[in-house]
Amino acid sequence: MQYNINFDIAAIFVCLFSIYCVIAKKGLVRAQNRVLLGLCIMNLACTVFDILAVLSLQEDSVIPLCICYALNLCYFLLHNAVPLVCLLYLGHLTGENFKYSPYYYTGVGFPYLLLVIGLLTNIQHHFLFSITKDRIYIRETGFFLLYLVAAIYLIAIVVKLFKYRISMDPTRRWMLLFYLSSSIIALCVEYFYPSALVELFFQAVSILGVIFTIDNLREISCDDANAYNRTALVEDLNILFSSKQDFLVLVVKVPKLIDFIPSIGLTPVARILYDISEFLHALPGVELYHCGEGRFVLTHLEISKRDLLLNQITNRFREPWAYQQIETHLNAEICYAESPAEITSIDDIYTILQSPIKESVNLTGTTYCYDFQRYLRENQVHAALQKALKNRSFEIYYQPIMDVKHQAIHSAEALIRLNDDTLGYVSPEEFIPIAERRGCIIEIGDFVMEEVCRFICENDIKDYGIQFIDINLSAYQCMDQKIAGRFLDLMKKYHINPNQISFELTEAAINRNLSLIPVLIERFAKRGVQFSLDDYGTGNSNISTIFALPFSTVKLDKNVLWAAEKNHKNLEILKNIMKLVKSFHLKLLIEGIETEHQMNWLLENDCDYCQGYYFSRALPEGDFLKFISRFNHIEL
Repeated sequence: MQYNINFDIAAIFVCLFSIYCVIAKKGLVRAQNRVLLGLCIMNLACTVFDILAVLSLQEDSVIPLCICYALNLCYFLLHNAVPLVCLLYLGHLTGENFKYSPYYYTGVGFPYLLLVIGLLTNIQHHFLFSITKDRIYIRETGFFLLYLVAAIYLIAIVVKLFKYRISMDPTRRWMLLFYLSSSIIALCVEYFYPSALVELFFQAVSILGVIFTIDNLREISCDDANAYNRTALVEDLNILFSSKQDFLVLVVKVPKLIDFIPSIGLTPVARILYDISEFLHALPGVELYHCGEGRFVLTHLEISKRDLLLNQITNRFREPWAYQQIETHLNAEICYAESPAEITSIDDIYTILQSPIKESVNLTGTTYCYDFQRYLRENQVHAALQKALKNRSFEIYYQPIMDVKHQAIHSAEALIRLNDDTLGYVSPEEFIPIAERRGCIIEIGDFVMEEVCRFICENDIKDYGIQFIDINLSAYQCMDQKIAGRFLDLMKKYHINPNQISFELTEAAINRNLSLIPVLIERFAKRGVQFSLDDYGTGNSNISTIFALPFSTVKLDKNVLWAAEKNHKNLEILKNIMKLVKSFHLKLLIEGIETEHQMNWLLENDCDYCQGYYFSRALPEGDFLKFISRFNHIEL
């Protein structure tokens, strides 16, 4: 029989070009691309063996008969493995391979394994094919089994394409159908016309088509980072969701990275962004996607690796990022979630990606980690804060502060409250940190200041015996260089005497702003505004630094008092703190008074002021005025 090897020769060049395209155009990071490369190499090897087998069957061939037989055997072994590899490649495209154990692959490969046994033992039984001494190639009785095994895998491919027809991208689906159809047609042609040798050429051309239409690396890669882009993210997530594969998602946001461009330049920022992607990409087992503006998505098929990945990312962001001689610390927000336990669609991930990461001040080297449920809750609370600011629906409550010696209400602390139509009551302990992270604490602080000024203006609080109102300032507000101007303007607007306002600063706020606090206090103090040190005893401040600031009052945290009731050692610590405060000629206020015994102890130990539930919780302004009138015996 005269064989036409022209198609095989052409197939060799197509296969070589396909191998080059897979390596250079698609890359080998993805498992599916490595499988595709293996398919190209198998097709090339199969074509080479086909040509050599044909040449060895020529009557004048000098190739030994045993080598001729071995070449045909290698051809069949490789040729029949191609449909199996195609099935595995489709499994990667649909994500189905992710959820199966090694037993699945053993089952899938079982028909081919039986065929391998038959081919390797064919020299004994000649059931599949034989080659005579005259180099005549004969298809024996069982030759149809070679096509039967191929048909089994082709049917499996068709079933899988039908199963994932909705979730699979149409371009992928039609290209794979074209590859399948052309392979079947070529297979049929070669079955009935063995001398044509067109099958491998059609396969090579079809594989090349797959390379150019599925996962073009330039189309799914991010230009400014070593990561895939949003297009790849959507495709891969669709695969994972449709395969019902358990996987871990980490969304890493690097806020304000672009803001560094004016100070350090575009090139350093671009390089730092690339270095961040390099670091994230190097984490073992992750697929990395960059969605723009310093927002990355990482997926990992082992949920148990969550804590390890979080620790690695957190630890790296504690260190500076460098470009040549430029170093800068960056913040990071990390949200982690599990699928399908917590997230079931791409929309869930986009909820995290699209949520704002604006911060009022960039506290460098800080990493915030959230689970998905907490992230959803934070988004809900943030939306409630925005709505309350827009509608001015926050409420200001006032907690009375008692003059211990005179047993009268001396002042009050303004405390903000949030009651949302959807969420109900939201504690300040929850929404204040969220407001700080999301950048709306400045607006909330301005609202509180204006409401307090309005309250003082509308009610002559000195007639009630109230000397001033305490207002808390957060660390973020202290960094706002315009806060003094705005607050002093509000006092003028409502005709408020500055000595009717006292600002409270915590040790934490002071420690974060050691260079700014003295300037801030000086600007207010010149106008007569007082300052008090809040929650003293909870931080680790340097005493000389704290008491060098012009505070009028020191507020002792309630936990110091409660601890003093438990043992003598803690009691002595409390007494020494009180002596220290008095030695600086400062007023002392102790928080957390809840019992008569505590109140009597304050009287005995010369405490100036106290605050606590023993005599009143925080009250709305109307109830507060009624309470003060009754407590201070005021008749208006």
